[in-house]
Amino acid sequence: MYSNLKTLKDDDVCTDIRTFEKALDHVQLRVKKDWEAYEHYKEHLSAYKKWTEGKKLTMEEQMILENQYFLPPFKEVKPKRHMLILDDCQGTDVYTTSRAGALNHLAIKHRHIPITICFLCQNWVGCPRALRLNATQYCIFRTG
Repeated sequence: MYSNLKTLKDDDVCTDIRTFEKALDHVQLRVKKDWEAYEHYKEHLSAYKKWTEGKKLTMEEQMILENQYFLPPFKEVKPKRHMLILDDCQGTDVYTTSRAGALNHLAIKHRHIPITICFLCQNWVGCPRALRLNATQYCIFRTG
């Protein structure tokens, strides 16, 4: 878990829908923050390369370089990979039937955030239909 989620109890995450949705919001904000930092790095690097090659800069590229005092990016920033693993959440209140639920929204729009979500469940119908329809990969095993 991220440091700003330490105030949440482990028991609350999968049993109380409000706490669970709050935790999902924290995860989304962290992922977006990391992704914005990477996008900013790419824009800065692109503008700096263009400037050093003597090419004409757009107004936006000029502003990026001015804000960085025309210095090169200090270090290489690689995109962070995020994965959310939800284990054994079936039969709880975390799944809502509406598409407006935080988990359903995250599962449907995860490609745009970007985050990988793994739902681990023991029963196929334990996950809501919206989540099953938006899944890209399945691993199904026979249980004893």
